[in-house]
Formats: sequence, structure tokens, C-alpha cells
Amino acid sequence: MSNPKKSQMNYGLLANGPQAYLTKFYSGCIVNEVRFHIKDRDDHRTTQNSGLVVEGEHKNEMIQFFGFLNRMVELTFFRGHRVVLFQCEWFNTDSRKTVQRDKHFISVDSRSRWYQDDPFVLPNQVQQAFYVNDTKLGHHWKIVQIVHHRHIWDIAEHEDLEFEDRNEHEHVVDVAFQPHESNGLFLVETEDDDLVYLAREDVEPEIIEEGVLNKINEGEDEFADDEDDNTHPIL
Repeated sequence: MSNPKKSQMNYGLLANGPQAYLTKFYSGCIVNEVRFHIKDRDDHRTTQNSGLVVEGEHKNEMIQFFGFLNRMVELTFFRGHRVVLFQCEWFNTDSRKTVQRDKHFISVDSRSRWYQDDPFVLPNQVQQAFYVNDTKLGHHWKIVQIVHHRHIWDIAEHEDLEFEDRNEHEHVVDVAFQPHESNGLFLVETEDDDLVYLAREDVEPEIIEEGVLNKINEGEDEFADDEDDNTHPIL
């Protein structure tokens, strides 16, 4: 049984709220040797690490919430107690218009949202998921692939990390402010200097009709034919 005096002290620290000037945001972290990135980082990469699934209650029933990771927030309370939260967006799976289920797959409409007023979860509550384009239902539909990870990410040795002692390293998320302990949480400072962004964010997107593309392709074919006609054999 927990110590009542210690619990009362922890509740008091929590009631004072986090110290805003110490709040930190991260673009990546490793939870129990599974790597997660925020969606903004994923949008510039060919890999996915922002998809996740969480079990939660809806209408007095436990269901799976599918979504993606928007932000990682580290809050610092008095006396150095810290907690990390995942801020997520959830796809609406309560309507037949936004979710399709069959014997083998679950497909969600990636444009749908729900529980927007309840975006936060603890890192140790999530499981990684990938979203694959559903070629049957169309562009906005994604097939959910839940990952049973093999936990293959190598974690840096304790002596290589900039923590004062091992205990602090092992409890980046302090147990005083979450119901379940997550021993394997490591926040990652990511470097994007070597990335080449293929998506321009400084201009509005332009939609090109299929007919225009066909004309461009036909013009290129005619140009290639003209070059062939003007080619003479070397005698």
C-alpha cells in the first residue's frame, strides 16, 4: 500500500501545475526500444513512425483508438518531477461511414476525427501502427497494420548519456505522475540537416487534371518520334 503522506505530497506538487518555462517539445523518442516520431517529421520521410493505437473506453466498452502522434511534450513539475505526454489525433471509428471492417483488415477514413478534446496519452499506453493506402476504397482510406515490434532499437549506454546518475536515467517519466511505470523511455534530439524535403510548404498546392497530363505525355512522345525521323544512319 502506498505511503499516504508521500501521495499527499505528490498530489500537492501536481496541483501546482507544471513549470511552463521548463516545458520541452521533441520530434522523436524511443519507448521500450520502439522508435516514435511526430507526424510532421514523418511527412518528409519515406518511413512511418507516427502511427499508433491505444485501448480506451467508449460508450462503456473497451475499444481500440487509431491515430497518429502530433507532439511530444515533456512537463516539469516542482522538485524536478517530470512527465512525458503524447498529443495525438484520433480517426473516427464509431461510424460505418468512416471505418470498414472485414475478416482480415480494418480500414479507416484518414479525414475523420473524434475525441479532439482528449488528445493526450502516456507513452507506455501506446502500440505502434502503420497506415497503408487502401486501393479498394480510395485515396483517403488507410488500412491499419498493428505492429508486434521485436524491440530491436539499440539504446545508448548509461555512461554515454548526459544524466547525473543512473536512477534519473531510468525514470525520465516519473512514476508519481502516471498510473503505470514506463522504464524504457528515451527522448531523442533529432537532426534533420541531411534531409531533402520533397514537399514544398511555401506555396499553395496545385491540382493538375488528368487530361492535361495526358497531353503533356503525348507531346513528349511526338517530340521523341521527330528525333527518330531526323536521325540518319552513318555511312
